[in-house]
Amino acid sequence: MQRIDYWVGIPLCIACSFVQRVASLCKRRRVAANPPRKVLYIELSEMGSAILAHPTLRRTAEVFPGAETHFLIFRRNAESVEILELLKPESIHVIDDRNLVRFVFSSLRTLVKLRRLRFDTLIDLELFSRCTALMSFFITAPVRVGFHKYTEEGLYRGSFLTHRVAYNPHFHISRNFAALLEAASQSPTEEPLLKAPIPAGSELPRLNVEAERGRAQQSLRALCPFFGSHHRIVLLNPDPGLLALRGWPVESYRLLTQRLLDLDPSIIVGIIGLKRSAHFHSAIAAGASEPSRIINLCGVTSSMRELLGVFSLSSVLVSNDSGPGHFAPLVGLPSVILFGPESPHRYAPLGPECTTLFANYACSPCFSAQNHRQSVCTNNRCLQAISVEDVFTATVRALGSQRVMN
Repeated sequence: MQRIDYWVGIPLCIACSFVQRVASLCKRRRVAANPPRKVLYIELSEMGSAILAHPTLRRTAEVFPGAETHFLIFRRNAESVEILELLKPESIHVIDDRNLVRFVFSSLRTLVKLRRLRFDTLIDLELFSRCTALMSFFITAPVRVGFHKYTEEGLYRGSFLTHRVAYNPHFHISRNFAALLEAASQSPTEEPLLKAPIPAGSELPRLNVEAERGRAQQSLRALCPFFGSHHRIVLLNPDPGLLALRGWPVESYRLLTQRLLDLDPSIIVGIIGLKRSAHFHSAIAAGASEPSRIINLCGVTSSMRELLGVFSLSSVLVSNDSGPGHFAPLVGLPSVILFGPESPHRYAPLGPECTTLFANYACSPCFSAQNHRQSVCTNNRCLQAISVEDVFTATVRALGSQRVMN
């Protein structure tokens, strides 16, 4: 998709910019309602970013009172917006991205539907995606807000955004999202936008997952018959997903697990992930002194809410920089998140329960808005430099000074 976004997206953005210029000379542009009646957010590809957009979504009602708020996202990520409980189900629109053919036809159907809804304001949360910029052009909202390169090299995405906001790499991404919303009500004649201070993002809501908690208890007892209320669960999320550079070494996770098992017989370690992640459990449990206390939770949960049910029973999460770290604050689960190719300054989960570890290498972070998370690195020493001892210490601190003993 990134290659298509580059090789196809740039020529299309040039063509659409030309069409936009000609159309502006030939006919009068549709004027947005003031205040707008319908606002559409676009954030397709990142579940974590959808969670980090929560403060902005919540503030929309304050900036645009009475406006309907809608959201466009890939189908596989839709639950990350649904669980925030800010939008009506019919206001969450999805694109099927399981393969290229489905993506193309689903995009066309969804964009036709969105065009007919006649949005007054569209806010593109993606970082310099040509695909979403082209979607904003097709949907034809009179106010189109998104990140713009201004004098930066590369990252061309056309000239059809009406409100162009400078991406600030020194801000947390939640504050950059907030800048997009605030810019929507400003005059586009001022450049670069946004010429105003943006406060730090607020904390996330706490969700009620009692039903999922009960089902999670049943699953844990089935997987670990001796599991009881006196046990404490430390969850590990070792699978870096599609971005292998974000992975802390599996051997480090294995050594951390053994340290935790030796620390306290009340500790149970759970390995989370998709079904494909089960090999991480095998590698971590190999040679462990008590492998029965290492539970394979990969693929056990079928939804985000079910995962939150497991989180609500757990004491701490240790994770690579990925989606689960952003979900943990929704149930108040303390977390230890390991950063390397990306910076916690920009992408740390919201909430006081999160501890981030970062080695501060000169080459890190190498992922950025400017390179669409591509890197020449093949050896993530920035993550390897985070010691097992440092992660163990942070995990024990998160568990608390009191240890429950059998």
